[in-house]
Amino acid sequence: MKISYNKLSEILEQREVTKTGLRENIKVSTATLAKLSKNEPVVRKVIEDICSFLNCQPRDIMEMKKEVDKTTLLYRLREQKRIRLKGGIYYHTQMELAYNSNHMEASKLTEEQTRYINRNYNKENLSDIEI
Repeated sequence: MKISYNKLSEILEQREVTKTGLRENIKVSTATLAKLSKNEPVVRKVIEDICSFLNCQPRDIMEMKKEVDKTTLLYRLREQKRIRLKGGIYYHTQMELAYNSNHMEASKLTEEQTRYINRNYNKENLSDIEI
């Protein structure tokens, strides 16, 4: 998880306080202010001073954002499902699952027949499955 101070910029704008004004009032260096702008970690005392000056809670000026690892299989499956990519991992997995499920139920359909049915019958059902 990564810290974001984007809310701080919004609250400063709403209250018509410049970053320079903030820096002067809470007595922090320009380097610390730069860290906040780059969403880099700062010491708790800075957060306390900002909240005290703005009369707000830490949740009002910062939030935790979950970083998405785009190299994971789950991310790739969700992305392929979202864009309805034919021939990708998600598509092949759905076809294999349908084929194997049919065979467990004693179906005599070939893999190609299963693929044809899945491709042409109720296409939205495949995209409605939540991963």
